[in-house]
Amino acid sequence: MNDLTKRAVISSCEYFKECIDQTIDTGIKAGNKMSMNWLSKALNYPNRKKLERDFKRYLNTTYSDYIAKKRLTLACNMLCEEKVSIKAVALSCGFSNSATFCNAFKRQFGLAPSVYRVDRYKQRVKQGCDCSKEKRLNSAA
Repeated sequence: MNDLTKRAVISSCEYFKECIDQTIDTGIKAGNKMSMNWLSKALNYPNRKKLERDFKRYLNTTYSDYIAKKRLTLACNMLCEEKVSIKAVALSCGFSNSATFCNAFKRQFGLAPSVYRVDRYKQRVKQGCDCSKEKRLNSAA
C-alpha cells in the first residue's frame, strides 16, 4: 500500500468515526433509541448490514460495543462535572434504569458509579481545586 492509499484509508476511517460520533452524540442527547436501524437511517446508509461491516472495517468493533463505550464515557463526564443523581446520569446516557447502568459501569471500570464519583472528587481535591460545591453532591451520593 503506497502513502496515498494509506492516507485515503486513514481519512476514510476518521471521517466515518467523526460521522458516527456526531450522530450518536446527538441521538443520545435527544433521547433517541440507539438501535442499528436508527443509526443507518440517520446516516442515510443503504442498509444495516453494510453499516455493521463498516463498523468492523473502520472501527474494529461492533456497534453494540461502540455505543456502550460512548454511553459510559458520557456517564463518566457527567459523574465528574455535573450535580445530578446517578439515576439521572443513567437515563441521560440512554440506559433503561440505574441498575442496568451501574452493572455496565462496574463491568467496564471495576467500580460503582458512586465510588467513581467520590474517587474523582478526592483526586480533584489533591490537585488543589475548589470542590466545595461538589462536596455536598458526593455526600448525598
